[in-house]
Amino acid sequence: MTKCEQGFAYVMLLVAIVVMGVLAERAVLMISTAVQRDREAELLFRGQAYRNAIRSYVETGADHRYPRRLEDLLSDPRSIHKRHLRQLYPDPMTADGRWQLLRAADGGIVGVGSSSESTPIKQSGFPQGLEAFEGAARYQDWVFSAVSTAGF
Repeated sequence: MTKCEQGFAYVMLLVAIVVMGVLAERAVLMISTAVQRDREAELLFRGQAYRNAIRSYVETGADHRYPRRLEDLLSDPRSIHKRHLRQLYPDPMTADGRWQLLRAADGGIVGVGSSSESTPIKQSGFPQGLEAFEGAARYQDWVFSAVSTAGF
């Protein structure tokens, strides 16, 4: 192999490494976008589960009060065997999993919302009852309230 051929092979190797780096970067970006979309879908599922559980809690009780704690949705203190939610779901958009709680004037929990300040990928095509999420700038704007459509 001549020096000219060796130099050409070295340049081709460098080009191949750069191309592989660019492709790897794009793959990581695609994977992180897919993970964020999955977390968004999980946020929608969990938020609606909380909203529905709070509605059930209010409709079930004779006093029509909101729960004081999220744990009240697991085991309704007003009834021996009533569960409105199977488990407490963490906020999938935050590391600590804590929800922002929306409280009524009497201190009861009216709804939940994410505390994430990240920008959502999903901007349209929300299910019925969540149309207000369209065009939201942050996940914090995705609020799952039992009051908005329940008419309480």
